[in-house]
Amino acid sequence: MDEESWSAAVLAEPTGSGKFRPVLVVTRRQGDEVSDVAIPLDGEYASRLAAEEAGKDALAAMVRHG
Repeated sequence: MDEESWSAAVLAEPTGSGKFRPVLVVTRRQGDEVSDVAIPLDGEYASRLAAEEAGKDALAAMVRHG
């Protein structure tokens, strides 16, 4: 039987303004099948690291209030 698993990561993508925005990437694995969903999060930040940290904060808030 194929087991299903989920994982999530926060990445930063460049915007047209030269800043970065956080993106939540949720991955579902079932057997050999892998599917990703990318969810852009609010905000633009001057650095990639700042966008990633803001995305982690947003994910933590979703889990607490979910």
